[in-house]
Amino acid sequence: METYKLSDQQIEALQKAFDEFDVNNDGTITPKEILGILKSHDLYKTQDDISEFVTKYDMDGDQKITFEEYLTIFKKQMQWKELKDNAFDLFCEFDENGDGNITAKEAAKALAKWKDVINEERVLRIFDESDISRDGKVDFDEFYRLAKRL
Repeated sequence: METYKLSDQQIEALQKAFDEFDVNNDGTITPKEILGILKSHDLYKTQDDISEFVTKYDMDGDQKITFEEYLTIFKKQMQWKELKDNAFDLFCEFDENGDGNITAKEAAKALAKWKDVINEERVLRIFDESDISRDGKVDFDEFYRLAKRL
């Protein structure tokens, strides 16, 4: 996945948000600061939730989020949003009748233009693996799970 590029305006807005979390102005955000800000906005998370979040995005292991790490979080979120948007566009191409589901027949038909790359047997296998609900159709959530794996 290509790294998302932030505009100057986005970076400026993110700096303002970061500064709101950085209560003691030391250039980092601690789990305690995150918890305090969330509570002040009537958003409640447990200390464990916050610690898990910090651990996930804390690249240097100091249990604090720097501005660079904060930007990385935002970039990843934007990349996932872009992936979801692209997956939805592709899903709509496959969903020939527009009913919000893709049948095996619709998948095979949509992929026919790539018959030199992927054969019908592989399409049906991928379709079967993606049909988590086992209803013979792939809805967008199932399709998106597949897109994230690829």
